[in-house]
Amino acid sequence: MRARALLVLLVALPACPDFSGLSRCVEAKCGARSTLTLDRMSPTSPLASFPVPIFLDDTRAAPALLTPETFHARSGSTELPVEIDSLGPPFVAWILVPQIAGTTTEITIEYGADIAARTPVWDASYAGVWHMTADGRDAGSFARASTANALTEINGVLGRASAYTPAQHSCIVVPSLTSYAFTNVTLSGWIRLNRSATTADFYTIMTRQLDDLTTDDFIIGTRPPITAFGNVATDMTNPTRVGSALASDVWHHVAYVYDFANHASALYVDGAVLDAGAASGLPMASARPAFIGCGRNGSVLPVDQPDGDYVDGALDEVRLETTARSAAWIGYEYASSLDQVITYGPVEYFDVAPVDDTPVTIRVQAESGTATGSGVSVRTELVGYEGAGYVGDFTNAGDTLAVRFPNVVAGIYNLKIRYHAWTPQQNDLAINDASRSQPFAATDSNWAVLTIPGVALPAGASTITIRKDWGYIDVDWIEIAP
Repeated sequence: MRARALLVLLVALPACPDFSGLSRCVEAKCGARSTLTLDRMSPTSPLASFPVPIFLDDTRAAPALLTPETFHARSGSTELPVEIDSLGPPFVAWILVPQIAGTTTEITIEYGADIAARTPVWDASYAGVWHMTADGRDAGSFARASTANALTEINGVLGRASAYTPAQHSCIVVPSLTSYAFTNVTLSGWIRLNRSATTADFYTIMTRQLDDLTTDDFIIGTRPPITAFGNVATDMTNPTRVGSALASDVWHHVAYVYDFANHASALYVDGAVLDAGAASGLPMASARPAFIGCGRNGSVLPVDQPDGDYVDGALDEVRLETTARSAAWIGYEYASSLDQVITYGPVEYFDVAPVDDTPVTIRVQAESGTATGSGVSVRTELVGYEGAGYVGDFTNAGDTLAVRFPNVVAGIYNLKIRYHAWTPQQNDLAINDASRSQPFAATDSNWAVLTIPGVALPAGASTITIRKDWGYIDVDWIEIAP
């Protein structure tokens, strides 16, 4: 018999006004909050930094107040990382819970009021996170470039999913995974095959080809007769793990784990381990792109073009992780994705203080932003920076720094960037959705402030993004000033 423990997410609610209806609350500028209870099924070991999806519909939330700009979660006074997956219905968000164990954790989900900037859910252990939107976007911290072909966005297990049509060669190509190496790996994804799927074909969830032959660097999917399988190629012996046959028109979760340190691999279907055993060797590193929903079998086509194994069905929430997840983790991931672990408490309303509509100066340190790419990181070598460091050097294609300004009052601002550049440089600067090419004058060994006047910002959150063109700059902080 499985032991059961209860993780209760309690909310310490202050006395709230007794509103006779939501319309009155909206007129009074109110916010809303709820209590969640997570049922921890297997408390043998804590699950640390676990991303939990929550699903909010009209029975679980106040829809008139539920907006992505104001939704957040906290434990006590500590804000928790949050990502909005789908606006719904249902409204789907990911919350990074610090620890799921047999203890009580206080947490608040709240919306309708102004909030601080959110921090990312997906850390560097997630090499890629695809929520399977029609554009094939990677939602992980690396924001890997992906190219999608002939995908149709549908409702999935976790908000949005993508339907694939083999005749149209539906596929996502991820060229930025070229030569990405790892020692541990967890590959996972949700797949729903159509009735038209044949028992003679392979259907790939995710793969990367190792060479010009039929060897895959890594792969999960189904093989004849529609049986789940997975494998990672190593420099020694690593057997293919095989699961059960998958029923059509039903969503199934497939996960493959390679644990280099413990010399083991395992395949999971719908949260349960079906094939596990000894495995050994260092995973091979390929110089090929990765594919989602399709594959390559050593054809004469260019290496970034698939040649078969197209999914006849749909995919949702595909992930590539550089951590070997435990059986407890995979099981809880499956159950939480099906919304089986949370009991949603009633909605409570609270007053929101009147908002001051006077524009104010807001400065954000660059190291508090989101740096994406292999040639950009938080650094401390240069003297004279403010805060905990600066972000540089923007040396590789795709290097990006995004700084978010929450709760901006609509108005005209001076945009200021404190930066360093040994020589004159030019890089892309995006103010929300408007992009421009921005020169940065040489500063020698000093720091300088670039001022861009007359920047119109809307009410709410605004994001300033610097993308590498010429690169080779260091950013200390970004400021908006009326």
